[in-house]
Amino acid sequence: FLKTGARGSAQGNFGLMDLVAGLHWLRENIPAFGGDAERITLMGHGTGAALSNIIAVSPVAKDLLRRVVMLSGSGLSPWALQREPLAVKRKVAEQTGCHGDMVEDDLAPCLRAKPLTDLLAVRVDPPRFLPGFAPFVDGTVLTSDSAGRGFADTSLLLGAGVQQQGATGVGFEMADFPDRDLLFGLTTIESYLDLSAQDLEFGFNESRRDRILRTYVRNAYVYHLNEIFSTLKNEYTDWERPVQNPLNVRDATLEVLSDGHTVAPLIKVGYLHTLLGGRTYFMHFHHHVRGEDVPYVLGLPLVGGQPFFPHNYTHQDASVSRLLIHYLANFARKGSWWFIFCKRCRQEESGPSWEPPLWQRLCPYPFCPTYRQFARILSLVLIGLLCWGIVYAVLGETAAPGGQLFGLAILCIAAHFGGWLMSLTTLPPLIGMLLTGLLLQNVGLVHIAGEYREVVSQLRKIALVIILTRAGLDLDSDALKRMRITVPKLGLVPWFVECAVVAIMTHYLLGLPWIWAFLLGSVIAAVSPAVVVSCLFRLRQKGYGVAKGIPTLIIAVSGIDDAMSVALFGIIHSIMFSSDALVFQIMQGPLSIVGGIGFGILWGLLAKYVPEKQDPFVVPLRVLMLFGGGLIAVLGSEHIGYGGAGPLGCVTAAFVSCYFWTKQGWEVEDNPVATAFEIFWMIFEPILFGLTGTQIKFDELDRDTVGIGMACLITGIIAALGPVAMDSVREGNRPEEERVYAEYVMVICVLSILLTAPVGAILITLSGPRLLKKTTTPAIVEGWRRSARPSLRDITITDEDDDGKFVAT
Repeated sequence: FLKTGARGSAQGNFGLMDLVAGLHWLRENIPAFGGDAERITLMGHGTGAALSNIIAVSPVAKDLLRRVVMLSGSGLSPWALQREPLAVKRKVAEQTGCHGDMVEDDLAPCLRAKPLTDLLAVRVDPPRFLPGFAPFVDGTVLTSDSAGRGFADTSLLLGAGVQQQGATGVGFEMADFPDRDLLFGLTTIESYLDLSAQDLEFGFNESRRDRILRTYVRNAYVYHLNEIFSTLKNEYTDWERPVQNPLNVRDATLEVLSDGHTVAPLIKVGYLHTLLGGRTYFMHFHHHVRGEDVPYVLGLPLVGGQPFFPHNYTHQDASVSRLLIHYLANFARKGSWWFIFCKRCRQEESGPSWEPPLWQRLCPYPFCPTYRQFARILSLVLIGLLCWGIVYAVLGETAAPGGQLFGLAILCIAAHFGGWLMSLTTLPPLIGMLLTGLLLQNVGLVHIAGEYREVVSQLRKIALVIILTRAGLDLDSDALKRMRITVPKLGLVPWFVECAVVAIMTHYLLGLPWIWAFLLGSVIAAVSPAVVVSCLFRLRQKGYGVAKGIPTLIIAVSGIDDAMSVALFGIIHSIMFSSDALVFQIMQGPLSIVGGIGFGILWGLLAKYVPEKQDPFVVPLRVLMLFGGGLIAVLGSEHIGYGGAGPLGCVTAAFVSCYFWTKQGWEVEDNPVATAFEIFWMIFEPILFGLTGTQIKFDELDRDTVGIGMACLITGIIAALGPVAMDSVREGNRPEEERVYAEYVMVICVLSILLTAPVGAILITLSGPRLLKKTTTPAIVEGWRRSARPSLRDITITDEDDDGKFVAT
């Protein structure tokens, strides 16, 4: 930091230039080590904190940082900047024999010719509490006019009197980086190094205190020195003690020096940073008796210390160090969790948008939505109110507040909102939807009875058709052909084991009859596409497992798994609630399988030719064909007594149709019919899971049933199947014993969603990046093709860029 050039020259500050060069190198090379050049955090302690502060406001380096951590120091501290760099230059020249005009001559050539021993023997001996070699205003790295706020007096930059800076407004220049986050930290006492070891151990009397304070005031301040000295002495003296103990005098002196040297300047930087609109965070370290936070920041208690630090760290020291590193790492990686939460809620717009002139002032970024988002939400609210008014005018009291139809509408809206909130935590939205239904049911806001039970039952069947159709459309025939052995093996063997284990455990633990036990096992054994598929898409977007086609394999396996669950559930359900002869009930299983697959193949073959593929309305017509075929399959099969055939036919029809459409040029990953069914699912998902949650009433639950049911759970659930048995029991006036069995099935299904869905999502999210190989540029693997046309599947998967920005890909 020696100024070697002439007055007004920028030559010098080589230490700052080295830091800037290091940051440039870091930005250029950090991607090779898996880092993000746009999320660099600069952290310093003491003098390092002052340098971090200077770099943050330097015009040549401030754009290189994203966040700054300043511990026990700042650019406003008295020791941070050298206000007389030419005086230091003169002392160095005198001691090294480099003579000449100290104002105009360049000292560097002479110093380069001197031996290292001569350079190391130089002693600047600055006044106490002031710096020797330190950064100075050079006009380049540290300018005299930063962001339009001038360094009116470089002496004030030294923090020479926080009172003076506050009066003149000087000090803002060291906080002029509001677009970057700031975390500043302090220890309880910051000035232990300003006193000798003897003074620290034994203390000193008031006379020595006065000498220390006079020296500090004379060197650190410019005006009103007597008044400042008297004020400090008065404020930092414990007048309640008639006799001042040497240790008390020592502690009071340490507080004065700590506040003046470090605390007040650093807090002022944080305060001004906040006034300028920056996001500022404060940390106080009070674990160690002397406030020595450096070992804890570096994690030395976790490794037993180092030669320059003690080795007798306790378990508590290690815990504090681990927690401190965790906090600092979280700040460097994410910044404020609340800011990230708001930023994720407020997704960036895809194109330019208009907003009123005062919108940004009324709704600052990112804590409020954009005007486009606000207007969109407001329009939806107005449309909803209009629809409610029309329905109320037609149906009357049932649509009024307190009516069942009004309660269903509120349930659907609240479930959608609850799912959105849950999605912000990266957990599946269905958890929030289910919990919303549970809450509204048990607080009495929703009550479904009478004719609306049938409405709810039909809504579940529609949701089932949408789920099964999506499952069929997601199956890739080419991938299934390539992995024709692996897919059935991974799909059928775990499904069979899980179904059998759940059936056996529920039979012996809950006393369910075997047929009820296998009905429950077929539901629990199903893989939840709402969890697995969404998590896999998120991993695939980041390139994990793409090179080996892992997502293709798991999606195909989950499709086979779900198809088996649906088929077995439908067959068992048909047999259970059939009043036909025993021989006919036995034949229902094979007939349902053959009939369902046969219907699906025929309907899928028909969808190849009808409508004609060049028809301008081919997409909506194919959507209606597939949706109508699925509805007639599910509802018609139940009507004729072959309930197991409908779901199987629905999956088969979607798969066969997708197979033929692929041959005609549509891609599996870019199928507009699949996009339409994703839109349907966005509407029916909150309806399905919200209604499923309303089936559980806490006051009617048996504690033993819940506990044993939790022990029986393994994984997964198709929420549309869980309430079907309960609906059948209610509609058929079945015995009370069967109603109890149906409640068992319903409770365990809901518990399965609540327990296994978040656990599965968390495990997939955490283990995926560790177990799967990441492809930097994801390869276009056969089976995962992508065309230029965007699909709803893409815009509904929230991804997180490495820079912390949440965008819709």
